Amino acid sequence: MQADDVVKFLIEAGNSAPSADNTQPWCFRREGSELVLAYDSARFPDSMFPFNHQATLLTMGAVVENLIMAWNVLEMQPPLRPVIPLAAPHEFLRMPVGPSPVETVSRMQPWKVRHTNRLPFRKDAIVPVIDMHLDGASSNRVSVSVIETRKQISQVARMVRSASEARFRTREIHDWFSQSLRFTPSQVASGDGLDVATFDLPPGGRAFLKLITASWRNMHLFNRIRGYKVMAAIEAASIVNAGAILAICGPADVEGAFAAGRAMQSIWIKLNAAGLAVQPYYVISDQLTRLAKGRVPMELAPEMSALKRDTELLFRLKPNSTLHLLLRVGKPLKDAVRALRLPPTHAE
Repeated sequence: MQADDVVKFLIEAGNSAPSADNTQPWCFRREGSELVLAYDSARFPDSMFPFNHQATLLTMGAVVENLIMAWNVLEMQPPLRPVIPLAAPHEFLRMPVGPSPVETVSRMQPWKVRHTNRLPFRKDAIVPVIDMHLDGASSNRVSVSVIETRKQISQVARMVRSASEARFRTREIHDWFSQSLRFTPSQVASGDGLDVATFDLPPGGRAFLKLITASWRNMHLFNRIRGYKVMAAIEAASIVNAGAILAICGPADVEGAFAAGRAMQSIWIKLNAAGLAVQPYYVISDQLTRLAKGRVPMELAPEMSALKRDTELLFRLKPNSTLHLLLRVGKPLKDAVRALRLPPTHAE
């Protein structure tokens, strides 16, 4: 395989990684004999998730995990080893690219199997299946724990509900979420953002979601009748029907979040390949990050401080560690709609 084909294959693999609200905040540059993975600061000059944000680091860790798998498929040498992220401004990885000894590759690669399923799951016992695919997932940087009892899952659901109530009462998050939603075919065709067809919405739910996200005034009026509690309860209900919850925890620093993103992607691919459905939940981690940075509205700070204590107790967090992400896992009732992607490109 020629060098240009190698570059195309690597970028397509990286481009299939998950990202916060399907923003796909990465870009690729080809600099001589190197391919560079970087944060796309041109597309996101003033993003809620800047290049050094936990959500971005999780995303970039997932991209790098895909790139490493693709590198191995191509039998490239030497083995690809990720650098410490942010070693250069906005850069996450540099890869020396050249011809590959592999002439052709299968079109169905592991990273193409991965997808998000926001629909209801069956409540079948799945822990033995999960355990088969968690070998090696934990490391000195990341721990992956399985929440399997109904009591613990209900506790996680209550925590998700608390974090979601805060989210729906925060204007900054509302404004970001509303501009991320894609309702019409032309909006969906843009290839980024959240296609509402991937949501588990009841009859009339699409129109209602469009109404309350149209403006903060609409959401604020809805909240006056405690509408945020209704929205949060709907979100938490999905947790209750999970077969299990995976909690990915680790150091609350750049390298910790980056490693958590790699672990998340590796586990997610394996579980989807085993026929299990997966949905990421970042809402608790987002509120904890906002609390640490002083970005939680003052009236919500006591609730989020209580959430932080509950998180530390349930997941037995070590000092200076945090919950990076939850994965809802179960046997799917039906196939999910897959979101579209931006076309894979790179700059010379």
